[in-house]
Amino acid sequence: MVKAAVVPGTLIIRADAGSNIGVGHVMRCLALAQVWRMRGGAVVFVGDIPADVSRSLQQEGMRVCILSTVYPDPNDLKSVERLATNLEVVGGLSWIVADGYNFDCSYLEGLKKTGLRVMNLGDFAYQSGFPSDIFLNQGLGAATLHHATLLGKVSLLGERYRMIRREFVLRRDLQRTIPEQASKLMVMMGGADSRNVTSDIVSALAKGPCKEMDICVVIGPANRHVSKLEALAASLRMPRLQLLIGADIHEVMAQSEMAVSAGGSSLGELAYMGVPSVVVIVADNQEQESRRFGELGAVRCLGCWEDLDGAAVADACASLAMDKIARRNMVEAGKRIVDGCGADRVVDCMLQEELE
Repeated sequence: MVKAAVVPGTLIIRADAGSNIGVGHVMRCLALAQVWRMRGGAVVFVGDIPADVSRSLQQEGMRVCILSTVYPDPNDLKSVERLATNLEVVGGLSWIVADGYNFDCSYLEGLKKTGLRVMNLGDFAYQSGFPSDIFLNQGLGAATLHHATLLGKVSLLGERYRMIRREFVLRRDLQRTIPEQASKLMVMMGGADSRNVTSDIVSALAKGPCKEMDICVVIGPANRHVSKLEALAASLRMPRLQLLIGADIHEVMAQSEMAVSAGGSSLGELAYMGVPSVVVIVADNQEQESRRFGELGAVRCLGCWEDLDGAAVADACASLAMDKIARRNMVEAGKRIVDGCGADRVVDCMLQEELE
């Protein structure tokens, strides 16, 4: 049972980003933060966050506090506790959200001592619960995983709670035309792409039929391989190849007829935007979700990068580009999975006066 809703106060989001872990934790929390601010609350991001990502958050109206050390260093928790204690709260119900695989029960217990409500995000099946008020797993099929009976006081599980950033949600009326042959390809291998998988894929695309496509390569804000990618693009002499740094991804997706992408939070965005996609798993935490999207027909999941090469990805792209029926089916499957209302549902739950 839930009781009367209250107005939002201050939302403290504890999440990190960087070249080693990517930007997925921060970006999905941004979707939550956008809704929180629209409801009248204030938002503070706290973490080890690169300058480019920090500037983007500030442009969204978020306050950002950079941590010099992160958990398990004790100064991490002390800094968040101090912020929660001294923060000038705007009134209403305030929360701390923790999104990161290193935030264990001890860390969450420390957050609870601030007196604020705590929500933690996870992506896997867990054998025991957490000392949090809400546990959120927005993954496909999360409700059927072997979860403990009580992961938090309230557990929000499954695609119903998938959080999509507002710039994507605003494109809900986008009308897709499925061409006989796709000619506009988006390449997006994550916010960091620490292994520079992008270079191998682009090199392979240049050797096959996809070289005739309009190819937009989105370079994430934590990518350290920009100079290498620029040199590669110059050497390939492909006039229809573009490298996009700091691009509005929702606009690129809206213009793209298909994509090759890493797994991760971008899968939900691609599905919502109706972009048929070839997906490559580049990190262990992407495997479960990427394969589920593939099983439901929303993407063509090729498997783990360690078992592939650029040529295999390029061949899959060429095949999908010629298969109109497969691309249409992907668009329809994606729309069934992601409805764009997940962040609103999460905030609705957070703003209940009593959680039961």
